[in-house]
This record gives sequence, structure tokens and C-alpha cells, in this order.
Amino acid sequence: MKLLDTNKKGVEESAIRETEQKLNIRFPDQYVQLFKLANGSEVGEWIFCF
Repeated sequence: MKLLDTNKKGVEESAIRETEQKLNIRFPDQYVQLFKLANGSEVGEWIFCF
């Protein structure tokens, strides 16, 4: 996977795990890695935020 440089701060893993517990789900590993690198990634009109 090719990643783009961004100035947007990533999400702490503890926040990701806390959200998983609240939603009673488990995010895929690649999804977690993405948010640990950068929050608010943009693809066209879509913005992925944690």
C-alpha cells in the first residue's frame, strides 16, 4: 500500500481499542494501521476520521 505524507496526527491505539469496545467490534488490522499513521485521510469527497 502506498501512503501519502500528511500533517494530520494519527490516532493513539488506545483510542482505537476503546472505540472497538464501545462498538463491540474489531477493526481490520490495515484499518487500524491507517488511523495510527494519519487521521482524517481524504479520498475524493470522502473523509475518513476517527
